[in-house]
Amino acid sequence: MIHFKREGGFAGLSTSKEVDETDLPENIRKLLKKLPDVKTKPGKSLRRDGFKYTIAVEGEEKATKYIINEEDVSEAIAPLIEYLDALPTKP
Repeated sequence: MIHFKREGGFAGLSTSKEVDETDLPENIRKLLKKLPDVKTKPGKSLRRDGFKYTIAVEGEEKATKYIINEEDVSEAIAPLIEYLDALPTKP
């Protein structure tokens, strides 16, 4: 299971979404595997009104959480962030 949360922005709103990893397209699943290589600086975004993204990946043995500030979203993982952000909001 993948849990995605976006926080911050101009209004400081938070949205949460979740999706089963098996429901993701193959290209997005490949991008998930790149997350361990993402250089992040957890904490408040340096960008005024910037977003902070949290992606928690639940595996069979453990869960791994990645916290990525908007300015740290590289071209390599931007499609992953965009895909997860476009999913329907969790009630």
